[in-house]
Amino acid sequence: MAPPYLLIDRPVFGADAIADDWMPMTLEEQPKLLADRLSAAAKGIILLHDPQGRTAAVSPEFLRYLRDNRYRVVHVIPAEAAKAMADAAKNEKSE
Repeated sequence: MAPPYLLIDRPVFGADAIADDWMPMTLEEQPKLLADRLSAAAKGIILLHDPQGRTAAVSPEFLRYLRDNRYRVVHVIPAEAAKAMADAAKNEKSE
């Protein structure tokens, strides 16, 4: 039998820096932990848990850190959605 991840229509990712945002820590400790882990990895995928209030609270500071340190933030979307967005942008330019 195929592993479960082969049965779904979603990409599978690993994480290079894990936020541990479900663990008790202060709003000052969270972005520092993320920055230290990202710095050690030098690049990669960061795993954040969106239902965590702390994650939302530190996001603006962490996004500033990423910008200031020349990291890029990308949004992963399904190929069909990416094509639709590219087609829409192309149509806007031709109008």
